[in-house]
Amino acid sequence: MNTVSPPGSAEKTYTCGSLIYSRRGLIAMFAWMLWGDFCFTLMEAVVPSIIPLKFHSLNTSDTTISLLMTSLPAIFNFTVTPSISIWSDRLRTRWGRRMPFIIGTLPFLALSLVMIGLNSEIASWIHRHFFSESGYDQAKVAIIVLACCLGLFDLFNMFINTVYWYLFNDIVPQEMLGRFMSQFRIVGTLASMLYNFFIFQFAESHMREIYLGAALLYFVGFGVVCLRVREGTYPPPEENTKGLGFFAGLMAVLKSFGRECFTSRYYWYFMLEPVVVSLAAFAPFGVFLNKSMGLTLGNIGFIGGISSGTMIIGLYFGGKLVDRWHPIRASAYLSAFSAFTGFGGWVWLFVNKPNPTLYLWIAALHGALFMPLFQGVFQVGGMTRFMRLVPKDKLGQFSAAMCLMRAAVIFASGFLSGAFLDMVKHLHPATPDDPEGLFRYRYMFLYTGVTTLVAFVFQYKVFRGWKRLGGEVSYVAPSADVDVYKLPPRAGDTGRVPKGLVLVALSAGIGGLLGNLAWIGYYSWWERNMHYVTVFSIAAISTAAILVFYVRFVKFMERP
Repeated sequence: MNTVSPPGSAEKTYTCGSLIYSRRGLIAMFAWMLWGDFCFTLMEAVVPSIIPLKFHSLNTSDTTISLLMTSLPAIFNFTVTPSISIWSDRLRTRWGRRMPFIIGTLPFLALSLVMIGLNSEIASWIHRHFFSESGYDQAKVAIIVLACCLGLFDLFNMFINTVYWYLFNDIVPQEMLGRFMSQFRIVGTLASMLYNFFIFQFAESHMREIYLGAALLYFVGFGVVCLRVREGTYPPPEENTKGLGFFAGLMAVLKSFGRECFTSRYYWYFMLEPVVVSLAAFAPFGVFLNKSMGLTLGNIGFIGGISSGTMIIGLYFGGKLVDRWHPIRASAYLSAFSAFTGFGGWVWLFVNKPNPTLYLWIAALHGALFMPLFQGVFQVGGMTRFMRLVPKDKLGQFSAAMCLMRAAVIFASGFLSGAFLDMVKHLHPATPDDPEGLFRYRYMFLYTGVTTLVAFVFQYKVFRGWKRLGGEVSYVAPSADVDVYKLPPRAGDTGRVPKGLVLVALSAGIGGLLGNLAWIGYYSWWERNMHYVTVFSIAAISTAAILVFYVRFVKFMERP
């Protein structure tokens, strides 16, 4: 079925460049693109969630895991992404300018997943034929093979991750782009929910089957999308960009954003906020933190599934609320709350063995009842904040600048995060009660808390600059010559605080406060432990104090 309607149709049509859609064709295009997102999300969920378990079973150090999971992709992001971006903008083929990159890497990406799934068999064959009489045992060979397979996956996946997002702007009508992005996020959340509910619990027992299934789903499912969705035609590229190679393309990007992106304090603050967040590369270790609380993989998948399911509701309403409160304000308010509560994990340093069943249900209920709207507003606000702050005609340029900065920092973060955990490992080595040494992962809050707090300082600076530049009433992205922070306050700025937005932030804190009270009740009457009662009482009091301070702080943020 062709998703594009021929011109001259009597019914209402939608256009995007040279593409003309009927209502039916538009729905078909939406359906195929959302199906592609479903397959892509499931495929991408497999690698970062399961690979750390495989490395851990091979006794790989945390530093090595962090370097392979974060620094290696950052190298590709720093070198490959800018080149692909420039190349795809200028490519002209019968398949379009984005699709050739997706189609060309499709079989190789699927093959890398197959190789990861068959890692043990491949490592065994290599060890038997080449290293059987050497000092390398099979585990070391398996680590090297798995690292190579992971590197291939990261390389080919970078092609998809780069051009797939550009495709939206090329084929989705502008007046429908917001609705498409909302549905796009919801479908991705549904895929994550299904993965967490039904697949992740088998990560250790059926690792091979999961990877082979992900490879088949991606190859067939995403391959169909490539055949059913087509791009339009584009005007020819400028003559002076023809034959642009990798290094020439990279230099062109550097020259284009040098002055505009890096000579303004305002834009420096804007770009440093996500860069600092990227320093905390702990995503591969979240599963071990939950396991240290006594949870099984099935429990972890259940919590993730519940959170993903309710997140759909949060995303649906989050888009409407962000439009009402403005994404700059919504992001600033919720980032402030995250910064103030970022050190809440301290409590688990003093509660060695929490009841895993109660922990499971408190975490699940907190994620299902108190976090969906917070996360929905936070995610939607973050997605649109970038486009609302930078000049529209320089969006690609700032995207390239952000990509290069984050890639360089993420490369370093892989080492720093892993080194932090390896350092803590010396303080909390494995014990008979904790044979895997999982307790060390409870210290991650120290590192993430600091980075979240520093990142919010930059976001606060951007928020204050945004208000000086007109805020939600008359904001215009400044040129590099404007010293934003010497501008007078905007006339008519009343400093009004949207109470609804504050309540969204407070809802997450109230959920945490109720969780502390539940633990106090449990250890007071069910499993008596006055030490734990004292710890959770201190946590409850400090949480309540933070909520009061937060309300006062947002009033300070909104001052004229």
